[in-house]
Amino acid sequence: MPEYVAKEKKTFRERIFEHQDRIMEISTKEFTGGYWETKVIGNYTEKVYHPDQRKCYIQSVESWTSLLFPFFNLDEKMIKDFETIEKEIELNLKNYENKKIKQDRYTILKLRIMQRLFRRLNVFLFNAGITRIKTSKKFG
Repeated sequence: MPEYVAKEKKTFRERIFEHQDRIMEISTKEFTGGYWETKVIGNYTEKVYHPDQRKCYIQSVESWTSLLFPFFNLDEKMIKDFETIEKEIELNLKNYENKKIKQDRYTILKLRIMQRLFRRLNVFLFNAGITRIKTSKKFG
């Protein structure tokens, strides 16, 4: 297996906020479902897939969670909240697998769960003193 080589040296903190920025970028656009588009280019047609933005957001939050997971032991409430969220995800998946909900509904429910998780992770970072700006707990 090839070794991972970073393109440039960054601190863990910089990587955390870089990933947060990527999630925010995804979330500022409409959460459209994936679709195929047929484009006519000269004498031929080409099918182009546009990714499901909801699933992109879900995957981004899941990977950010994995990055921060080793630090959850710093906050007992974070551990409990994460366990609750994992149970919701499992229930949602079981309902989908048992055909109690359709795929689109499954994706929307998981998206909502990930939005809550993203907010909670931001609170976790703030409470841990990991912020971009030096501020007190009061906004301003």
